[in-house]
Amino acid sequence: MSKPKTSKKKLKNISNKSTGKNISYSSYFLLGLLAGFTVLLLAALFYEALLAKTIITISSAVLMEELIRFIFLWQIKDDLQPFKNKRAQLLSALLFFGLGFSLIELGLIVSKSLAQDQWSIRIIFPTIIHLTNSILMGIGIVEFKTSKKIALGTILILSAFLIHLLYNLFAAGIIL
Repeated sequence: MSKPKTSKKKLKNISNKSTGKNISYSSYFLLGLLAGFTVLLLAALFYEALLAKTIITISSAVLMEELIRFIFLWQIKDDLQPFKNKRAQLLSALLFFGLGFSLIELGLIVSKSLAQDQWSIRIIFPTIIHLTNSILMGIGIVEFKTSKKIALGTILILSAFLIHLLYNLFAAGIIL
């Protein structure tokens, strides 16, 4: 008698032949979560200063957040490098990282937004910003590392910072 086949779907692991590592998408999510928690800890250290919603404090907060994102993505650049030509896998890994990264901030926003009945705008936009920035920065790092396209990598990384800065200035009511 043959055993019936059971189908258990799991997140597919990403096999990296150059490093011999087998990395799951959940690992990218957890790494993003750790990066987001790091940002939260740093923000807690400078909480009083960040309360003053000026262009300087908002720019500093965005710089801190994007620098942490960059550092964490730079640490996994060798794991992402082989997927330069496999855009679906690269985008999936970066999306999982971005979801993890945004989860901490979203948890803080949800409690405040539900009371003000503004959950759609206050949750959807930050999520889109974090996902977009994780993709831009991750692809920028991969392009910089694999193709030595310094200009393209720099533009993508700086655009992530600029998008985040403009969003935060808009959300704080400083512009528009």
